[in-house]
Amino acid sequence: MAKRVQSKYGYEPPEWVRVDARLDRQLKRQKRLAKRRGVLNQERGKTMKNKVEESTINSILENAQIETKTVFSKVTIVTAKLPNGFVLVESSGAVSEENYDAKIGKKVCMDRIKNKIWELEGYKLASQLMEER
Repeated sequence: MAKRVQSKYGYEPPEWVRVDARLDRQLKRQKRLAKRRGVLNQERGKTMKNKVEESTINSILENAQIETKTVFSKVTIVTAKLPNGFVLVESSGAVSEENYDAKIGKKVCMDRIKNKIWELEGYKLASQLMEER
């Protein structure tokens, strides 16, 4: 059996411990350099401009028109008309009618819609940043 060494993660092979130590040093160095360059604005109490905030996503969802529909007694369809008029549609379904729960179906669809809004807002921000250059 190979020799094991005690590390902060438990007992590991010596080569893993060396790699972990090297990665830790590299991460500390990157953080130190980033801080020196002013990349870590949040530590200075500033908010980053190139970031999509969760409050923005939640605001979009709160102002969206949401419609939920059940079809074929086992499929949930959720339609969200966003404040700018863009429409997102998601669906979720159960294998059988006995397993179907409309609340779970709506939650799954809303999570998917929220993830799509994150993607769309990220794309919008990336486009804005590209135009500024």
